[in-house]
Amino acid sequence: VKEMRSNKLRPALNNDGTITIYHGTKTETAKSILETGKLNEGTYFSPNKYGTDYYSKVKGKGGETIAIKVDPRAIQYGASTGEIFAPKGLIRGENGVWHSPEKQSVSQLTDIWNKAHGAPKIKTSGKQF
Repeated sequence: VKEMRSNKLRPALNNDGTITIYHGTKTETAKSILETGKLNEGTYFSPNKYGTDYYSKVKGKGGETIAIKVDPRAIQYGASTGEIFAPKGLIRGENGVWHSPEKQSVSQLTDIWNKAHGAPKIKTSGKQF
């Protein structure tokens, strides 16, 4: 989000910490995405519905534009192209928010933080905290 804002894009941050992005595609593909809850690696998005509508409806000859709420950590912004993409693809969570299929658990994130900051691991009763 910070990188997008530095390039004059202002994606609205939703109350739940997600942003809404748009994907234009063929009608059949849009239906499949919504049914399976999966988007392939390298899928491109726009923060602007109107640009996506042009791609899907005019260039795609009658396609669809889908809006998704996504965890901003799962996407990247290409400053040179102005496009948003999901390098690992996206999956829809039970709460309807799309995220990386490699979403990490709290314990994995804690381990990463501890390694980065040199925090010692504490052992009690055979469990690590």
